[in-house]
Amino acid sequence: MLSNIGSTWNGVFEDMSDVKESIPELFYFPEILTNESSVDFIHKHRMALESEYVSAHLHEWIDLIFGYKQRGNEAILTNNVFFYITYEGTVDVDKITDPVQQRAV
Repeated sequence: MLSNIGSTWNGVFEDMSDVKESIPELFYFPEILTNESSVDFIHKHRMALESEYVSAHLHEWIDLIFGYKQRGNEAILTNNVFFYITYEGTVDVDKITDPVQQRAV
């Protein structure tokens, strides 16, 4: 759960098991944030998201999320590698006999 952008940013870069994904509301819904600068923050994010640069590079993001840079050498080269249990099919949860471990996974 996102409670602090600064600590979340650091957590994602320091802990491979800390996986977060920005939700669309973060870019257009100022009320999602509570500080007084949220309207300015959202405005800057919308400007960035709607920029020509993002439009020109959107295909690169699609390759990371849905394309050939999801796994393997291309994922490693683009620093797009996550904790192993976040990948579908890497762990058969039904074969884990310890109920605590099964819930954790």
